Amino acid sequence: MKSRPPFARKLTRRVRSALRVTAFAVLTVSLVLAQSAVSVSPQPEDALKGFLRVYVGNSKINQTTRYSGDFTRLSGDTVPEVIVYLTSGGWCGSGGCTLLILEQRGPAFTVVTKATATRLPIRALETKSHGWLDLGVRVQGGGIFMPYEAALSFDGKTYPANPTVAPSRKLAEKVAGQVLIPSSAQAKPLF
Repeated sequence: MKSRPPFARKLTRRVRSALRVTAFAVLTVSLVLAQSAVSVSPQPEDALKGFLRVYVGNSKINQTTRYSGDFTRLSGDTVPEVIVYLTSGGWCGSGGCTLLILEQRGPAFTVVTKATATRLPIRALETKSHGWLDLGVRVQGGGIFMPYEAALSFDGKTYPANPTVAPSRKLAEKVAGQVLIPSSAQAKPLF
């Protein structure tokens, strides 16, 4: 076998190295293109519905769950939070139904608050606590005979889990705000 001259050995090493780098670059670009073609981000409503299906579970009683939702900026940042009102299934009692406040992080959601015994309408009030808008919910039933609106204020981590007890507070007068989920909201089936 003939020995190659030293410059040919170096050239061959360089060619092999260049081929490896080129192959790696082509493979990387191909993977990126394939991944971007496959991972089409779902519409916000579809992502929310997917999250809620996992959150409520697939038990027989939860198959009847319905929901109303509103994407709104409670915290003032660029990504809206989601207000969800769950009805049917095991999500309601004599005092009302379950209110979820969700924060979106990328394609996923995290629960900021799960409040029970709430009734519609749900309003974003013009007042703020710890940089987040206060919420107004109707309180009625479950032993409360005179309905009223309660204010739920953010404490830096969460909103109160029950509008009928402190730190929630009964609003003595009408406070300005925007209706997020009206009393007339038509809940959509989750399943």
